[in-house]
Amino acid sequence: MDASNYSAIKKKVANGCSIKSPRQVDAGGRSWRIIYYPNGMQPGTTESISLYLQLDDAAGGEGFEVQYRFVISAPENGLGFMSGQVVAKFNRLDKNAHGFERFVTRDELEKSACLRNDAFHIRCDVTVLSRTRTRSSVEAAAEETSLV
Repeated sequence: MDASNYSAIKKKVANGCSIKSPRQVDAGGRSWRIIYYPNGMQPGTTESISLYLQLDDAAGGEGFEVQYRFVISAPENGLGFMSGQVVAKFNRLDKNAHGFERFVTRDELEKSACLRNDAFHIRCDVTVLSRTRTRSSVEAAAEETSLV
């Protein structure tokens, strides 16, 4: 997911409002999206960037475990901020998004080499933990939305 026009977006998109990757990306037979909150998801997180992985298909039923990791990097290289590997249970009926309320502070991002020409790249590596292990990266262009 390419996050461009960072300076304008952080002024325009309020706390609790998100930018969502518009394209559904298949990993492990499921559809996924990256949700990016430029000014944090919750009150009190306005100085941070929040990142979430969202199960975006209509399949319900029992939950399943997913291992994921987020990476923020400069568009032209892979160097940047990386989360540790996280294992979470996803279920379309209950919990369809997991992530980080405070992935990185805006100040840390702005001082880093990740922000180049007012843009950076967000990637989420996903492994669906089941009988058949499937590994994939979720990447997409962005569209602005608000989650309520």
